[in-house]
Amino acid sequence: MPDGSDRDNLAAAPVRIDTRPASQVPAAAAEPIAPDPAGLLHQLHTTSPPRGGPTRLLTAVGDLARDHYLDHPQRAAVLHILADIPGIEYQPAATDIAGRTGIRVQVSDSHGTTALIINPGTGELLALTETVTTNPPGLWQYLLIVTRDRVDRIPD
Repeated sequence: MPDGSDRDNLAAAPVRIDTRPASQVPAAAAEPIAPDPAGLLHQLHTTSPPRGGPTRLLTAVGDLARDHYLDHPQRAAVLHILADIPGIEYQPAATDIAGRTGIRVQVSDSHGTTALIINPGTGELLALTETVTTNPPGLWQYLLIVTRDRVDRIPD
């Protein structure tokens, strides 16, 4: 599990900038993104049906934040959805591998743990971590959102 000791590796890693037009990015949910919890949950369930369980729902939230810029009402809707997940665990202070502090919410099941680190002031997703306990156990995915922008055109 990343714990910040890999910050030197992070700093040395090549920067990957995704410059595909939005029309070429397969999205976690189709726009417009609903600004209310019920509507947003319905959208998330189109790609992550409830039978996938709470860990899949957290992954869908991470995919949504990766694929879309969420405004304040949409981020609030995400937080309301997270608050209603049975068995969700809350940690008031956690640090991502970039050294940023946020709140951590996580859900565990027999296959592993999915966790989100969220900026408590803005509600923006900072990081998503998925670990697996199956064979072989370990880190499955680590998504780190360092910055994001919307642009009118792709830079040269």
